[in-house]
Amino acid sequence: MMNHSMVRRKVFSVELIGKLLVNLKNGKAAGLDDLPCEHLKYSHPISVSMLCKLFNLFMPMVMCLIVLAKLHSTYSEK
Repeated sequence: MMNHSMVRRKVFSVELIGKLLVNLKNGKAAGLDDLPCEHLKYSHPISVSMLCKLFNLFMPMVMCLIVLAKLHSTYSEK
């Protein structure tokens, strides 16, 4: 089971987000947000820090949703 230390841990670092952005391929289709990767790759460096904070802020909620979905699928099968 998940404890509070797992939820509060920062999963993403600025270095990780920066490396991931550098390795994105140019010219690919935009995602659902209609934002091409070039906008993120060549944006101001503060955007990497903002993305890191955003991802770490939402990670606990995402983990809780995953646990709830797993519980729901487990108990709905019975």
